[in-house]
Amino acid sequence: MLVVTRIIGLMTLMLALSGCMSDMIAEADKAPARQDQIVLVGKMVISPDIPQYVATGLRDPLGLGKKYAENRVGTAFSTQPVKPQGMFLYGNENRALPLSQTFFITVPRATLYLQEGVYSLNTAGMSQIKLPGGLRTRMPAGAQVAYVGTVVYRRDDFYTITSTTVRDEFARTLPEIRAKYGADVTVGKALLHRF
Repeated sequence: MLVVTRIIGLMTLMLALSGCMSDMIAEADKAPARQDQIVLVGKMVISPDIPQYVATGLRDPLGLGKKYAENRVGTAFSTQPVKPQGMFLYGNENRALPLSQTFFITVPRATLYLQEGVYSLNTAGMSQIKLPGGLRTRMPAGAQVAYVGTVVYRRDDFYTITSTTVRDEFARTLPEIRAKYGADVTVGKALLHRF
């Protein structure tokens, strides 16, 4: 009975949040025309990789959690260095970024802070890996697109993050940026770093 109550509670929460987080996964299809915005490009990986049998574990029968989980990192890029605990408190700064794939998101042209995040080990969101924040980047002047690097979360055998580093894969990512936005787009490097 307790399990049924928890599942019903989780589904109610997902329904309530689905309306206020509708653009959480939105990808930037074109370079922003507004001067106060910029496209952020990067990648997030957990190393070593999560085994497939763990990553697909429990299924969400109604598909309510699929939008926010299913191989995505839930996090936020905020203009404030520290936000309250819990990813659902960040408002329109929430992002569901694809794990181990390049992301393209439109953000304010400002100093941005990567907040704590989560990776759900299943689409029901009942088992999660907490991902530390504490990284900052400043947007390059005049750029339409800013490359922030590949955030590598190292984990142990118990799925606890033990370290966070940022790899510079700019040369490998630049052709992907040019293919998406064209050869004329202005790209700057703004690697995330500890603050």
